[in-house]
Amino acid sequence: MDASRAGSSRGWLSRHRGGVALGFAAGGFAAAELTLAQGWLPSTAAQILVTTFEGALVGSVADWFAVTALFRRVPIPLLSRHTNLIAKRRAALSRGIVDMVEREWLSPAALRERLSQLSFADLISQRLRHGEGREALRRFTRGQCVKWVARLGDPRVEALADELLARLVERIDVREQLAPLLRRLASDRRLEEQLWQGALGLLDRLLVDPQLFALLRDMLLEQLEALSEEGRWQRVKVWLGKRFLQGDDDRDKIERLLDQILRAAREQLVEVEADPCHPLRLRMRAQLRLTAARLGRPGEHKLAQALERGKQTLFEAFVGQGGARSWLAFFQRWLAEKVASDGSQLNRYIDRGIDRLIDRQLVEPSGRARFDARLRRWCGELIDDHPGFIGAIVRESLSEARMPTQRLVGTIEEKVGPDLQWIRVNGAVVGGGVALLIAVTRALFGN
Repeated sequence: MDASRAGSSRGWLSRHRGGVALGFAAGGFAAAELTLAQGWLPSTAAQILVTTFEGALVGSVADWFAVTALFRRVPIPLLSRHTNLIAKRRAALSRGIVDMVEREWLSPAALRERLSQLSFADLISQRLRHGEGREALRRFTRGQCVKWVARLGDPRVEALADELLARLVERIDVREQLAPLLRRLASDRRLEEQLWQGALGLLDRLLVDPQLFALLRDMLLEQLEALSEEGRWQRVKVWLGKRFLQGDDDRDKIERLLDQILRAAREQLVEVEADPCHPLRLRMRAQLRLTAARLGRPGEHKLAQALERGKQTLFEAFVGQGGARSWLAFFQRWLAEKVASDGSQLNRYIDRGIDRLIDRQLVEPSGRARFDARLRRWCGELIDDHPGFIGAIVRESLSEARMPTQRLVGTIEEKVGPDLQWIRVNGAVVGGGVALLIAVTRALFGN
């Protein structure tokens, strides 16, 4: 409570120092005149005291008028037109401020000098590596991923994917490209291990991902329906096959069959992956070498033609199943699910990518130097292209629409008023001091 009162008292005094000085000078002058009239002091001493306070009073009143005339009108005949100066000279004051800001405080040279001392990389890295800045960057990146994922359902994206895939399939030369790949698969044990591990991972994914499993199930159902429509004999074979499958309906039967096939294939792949000399591995290597050798023979056309037909058949089947649309839809669902999960591998990869980007561009000395140089160059070009931009901002901020005259005067008075009070105090002190010097000089040398 005492501290609050003391602070309030100091605040009041800072705003009224000039008034206190004026009151002190007026009270002192009245007391000095009374002393002279009553003879309480010797005549010379009393006259010196009267002259001193008279000078202090004159100085205090003069400086009160000078300070007050800046901010408001003082109704004194002949002098009132020279009061309320800030409001009357608003246009000139604004032009002066704009000119000072443009040519001195924030001139192009001053801005470039400041930019040369500023490290944008340090400022940004400190903001992004910790706290809210990094979290905001993560949210922004994930938000952009969500927007990108949503665009995968655009028909234009689907059409573009189909067109690119068709061009890719058309450019694939089975003889020229498949033979070297087969030879490498037959001889490169590391690549072979990756192939088996990849196949095992794909089967695991099919068994645990309901969306991918449903996509494969629907493809099999569509193939069975298409096979049934090829003729009576084909329809009979499909019907007989379904009779030996367990399940409530066709969808349930296919799901059970597909699950059994995938699990059996997985068990087989686990054995193959664990045994480098598994018979299936050996047969596959031999078949790969044989096929690569046949494709490499100059006169071998049947195999190449058969593979070309197989390529076209697979692509036509792919197109018949919806082309890229079905796979894009699956990919879209998968990405949306991963982006929405904070602990997903995709989000961890995004976070690592953000950290690497920050380290490479903002932390490492070479990257930081390039980043700062690039931003300084861009800022310099912006300054050169818009030399009056800062002045226009200041001019608009000082306009009547943005800052009315009354508000401008009040703001200036609020900021500099307490300091101007010292002018009034100094006027009283200087006026009293000069008057005291004159009175003493007159007393010493007047007679």
